[in-house]
Amino acid sequence: MTYYSPAAYAGLYHAIPIIDQCLGISVTLDIQRYVNGWTPENQTEYYVLLSKLAGKLKLKSPAAVRAQSQPFFIKGHDSLINPAEEWYDASLSRAYACRASPEEIADAVRLAHFCGMTNGNPKAYGEKWFGLDCNTFVGNWLGISPSSAIFAYAMGYGKGDKLPGATPDVYATRNRLPLALVTDAAKVTEGTVACTFGEKDSRGFRWRHIALVEKCELVQGSTYNLWLAEWGTKGNIEKHRTSPAKPKQVEITSGKFCAEMPTKEVLAFDGTDPGGKAAKRIFFDGSSLDDLPHRGWHVGGMYGV
Repeated sequence: MTYYSPAAYAGLYHAIPIIDQCLGISVTLDIQRYVNGWTPENQTEYYVLLSKLAGKLKLKSPAAVRAQSQPFFIKGHDSLINPAEEWYDASLSRAYACRASPEEIADAVRLAHFCGMTNGNPKAYGEKWFGLDCNTFVGNWLGISPSSAIFAYAMGYGKGDKLPGATPDVYATRNRLPLALVTDAAKVTEGTVACTFGEKDSRGFRWRHIALVEKCELVQGSTYNLWLAEWGTKGNIEKHRTSPAKPKQVEITSGKFCAEMPTKEVLAFDGTDPGGKAAKRIFFDGSSLDDLPHRGWHVGGMYGV
């Protein structure tokens, strides 16, 4: 698979190519939405897709589509869909839940077009229905579940058997977290994870945002130029990666800045949480995930869930 740096991967969401001669699609999607998980509208649209797909597959209900062995195959429409192509319900669910990789978004658009849901405009359909948030972006680039909670990157999931609300992909990679702290500013590099620790949100969580380092360069002393890739708001590519010509200039220091790690020295710089209040952005080492064979949770990937 092609390797993308974090900033290039953010750029890929803004230029997802969908070329399918059989379906008559040749478009490029520019995904700009910020969406934090399922919305009622997207859940309804997902079940519309399942209903139409059930008709195509001569199944009785949307539940029957989901109950098929995975991967499933679309047969009897060979002029439009290769009958040997693998499809995963979990992948389609991630797309409509706004947790998908670029490839999964592309395949969801292809299937919606096949089912007659795009009104002849797959580009407009894809840009209307699909989006992502910060942990979706980071998880897909790192190759672990895009539904992994931000706190888990820092604290892990603990030893409990049950994770409330977790999808199978979260269970598949839960043991790859937490990540180790970065303790030397010279080791902040491409792929380093930056987690924002700030005021509690409405759920009581203090881990509020997550981003990836694209590049970090020493200016002098503890001052560094820093480039990030992140998906903390809606917008065009300039909202989702630091401009190459305008790095953030930050002071990177060590200290006991994290109340949930009270005995540990953490390496961080000052920032703000999503509410605009002062917060610390703490560095974690993503290199423990470098053995994963892909960047992005792709259809037919190593987990299949």
